[in-house]
Amino acid sequence: MKVLINAVSANMGGALTYITSILREIPHIAGNDKFVVVIPPATQQTLKSVVDKQVIELAPYELGEGKALQRMYFDNWILPRLALEHEAEVLFSATGFCSLRSPCPQVLLVRNAAFFCPLLEQKYKEVGRSYHSVRARRWMSLVSVRGADAVLFPTDAVLKLLETHTSLAGKRTEVLHYGFAPDGFFCDGADAPDIVNKIDRWKNKGYQILLNVSACAFHKNLETIIKSLPAIISSGLKVKFVTTLSRGRLGDPEIFDRLMKQTRELGLSDVVVSAGYLKHDQMHHLYKKADVFIFPSFTESFGHPLVEAMACGLPVVASDMPVNRELCGEAASYFDTFSKKNCSEILTEVLSNRDKRLAMRERSLERAKDFSWQSHVTALLKMFRELCK
Repeated sequence: MKVLINAVSANMGGALTYITSILREIPHIAGNDKFVVVIPPATQQTLKSVVDKQVIELAPYELGEGKALQRMYFDNWILPRLALEHEAEVLFSATGFCSLRSPCPQVLLVRNAAFFCPLLEQKYKEVGRSYHSVRARRWMSLVSVRGADAVLFPTDAVLKLLETHTSLAGKRTEVLHYGFAPDGFFCDGADAPDIVNKIDRWKNKGYQILLNVSACAFHKNLETIIKSLPAIISSGLKVKFVTTLSRGRLGDPEIFDRLMKQTRELGLSDVVVSAGYLKHDQMHHLYKKADVFIFPSFTESFGHPLVEAMACGLPVVASDMPVNRELCGEAASYFDTFSKKNCSEILTEVLSNRDKRLAMRERSLERAKDFSWQSHVTALLKMFRELCK
């Protein structure tokens, strides 16, 4: 079997984590199968050390940023041509959008729940943000779903959300949770980020560390966490809220500036600390130093940091939404998504109760075992082979 994987937009964040993870795993399962992967040129160097060249060929393509017409041209003209050139028997579109002119069976990964989330549209209206670009991408995604031979979802929550916009009757669908690979994540050779030394000093002074790992984006709902901090501090707890917020890479400058302004107005400039952008192989150093992981997003497709935090044995406090409950189950404590009061109450309870944290730690470690890239890729290749028949 020969597979063409479209990962042309995998240049950062969850898209890059996904393609890196499956390419690490594919050679262990592929047998005689061959794979050609279309990636951004900037990602080629990152993946060179990951791929087995006997099984996987990298095909760089510069898509350009923010140009919908370029994307549609690539999906519907360049991608079919590449599939023919490489004699692909299956096309896997791992970008959320597919080709409407594929010469072979095509599997689509729906990877962005935000396109289908009514809360996102509501929140955009509340702050006066234009929703036109999100609506356009939703339309492109729904057209892609109709054009694919099989549709893959990272969580059941995303599948159900999409079904509020279109029927999937008669369409082959499958929910495959993303995985976690301890060997690839716990890279002891990676240098610890500078902030780790600061965290050690804070902990020596009695501070507890709240950690959030995410990009600075609208749907991350970080305002609720920041607004909850004064009540936590008033309870007598000494805390630092450490984030990976960045105004540049992986960051929305408008959201970043708003959060920093809010932090200053609440007198929390010494409490909210940005670690900035970190490489993925440095992240485990940060997780290991934290006391509680906080995940306040109001929409997500999966949430890799949740699984990473649980694998590091962190107690998890998350917003009460279907995808978080699907991933964490009984391992996490949940708060009313937009309630600073409920958020502060749950966090204060967890931070104040050592026995509760220890119990949550054990549940986290056990729950993390349910996520496996090997299982994900095995099921993925099974789907490809069935479509080839």
